[in-house]
Amino acid sequence: MMRNAVCAVVAAAFLMMSVDAMAQYSGHRGSKDEQEACKPDVYRLCAEFVMPPQEDKIVACLKSKRKELSSACKKVID
Repeated sequence: MMRNAVCAVVAAAFLMMSVDAMAQYSGHRGSKDEQEACKPDVYRLCAEFVMPPQEDKIVACLKSKRKELSSACKKVID
């Protein structure tokens, strides 16, 4: 039981580090509001490109899955 709790804490910490790394990545990313609009879609649809951050692949992935994007992220991608 304790081992499962430790694993959950480690996984949560890793996820938070991933979010921070993605937010700090520079390049042709959008504004902070645009990033926030697409963040759930990135993790839901394109998580394999988050660590290490591969911005070009994330953008290509989001564009290829446009029909599955949230309305907020569609506005950013369009």
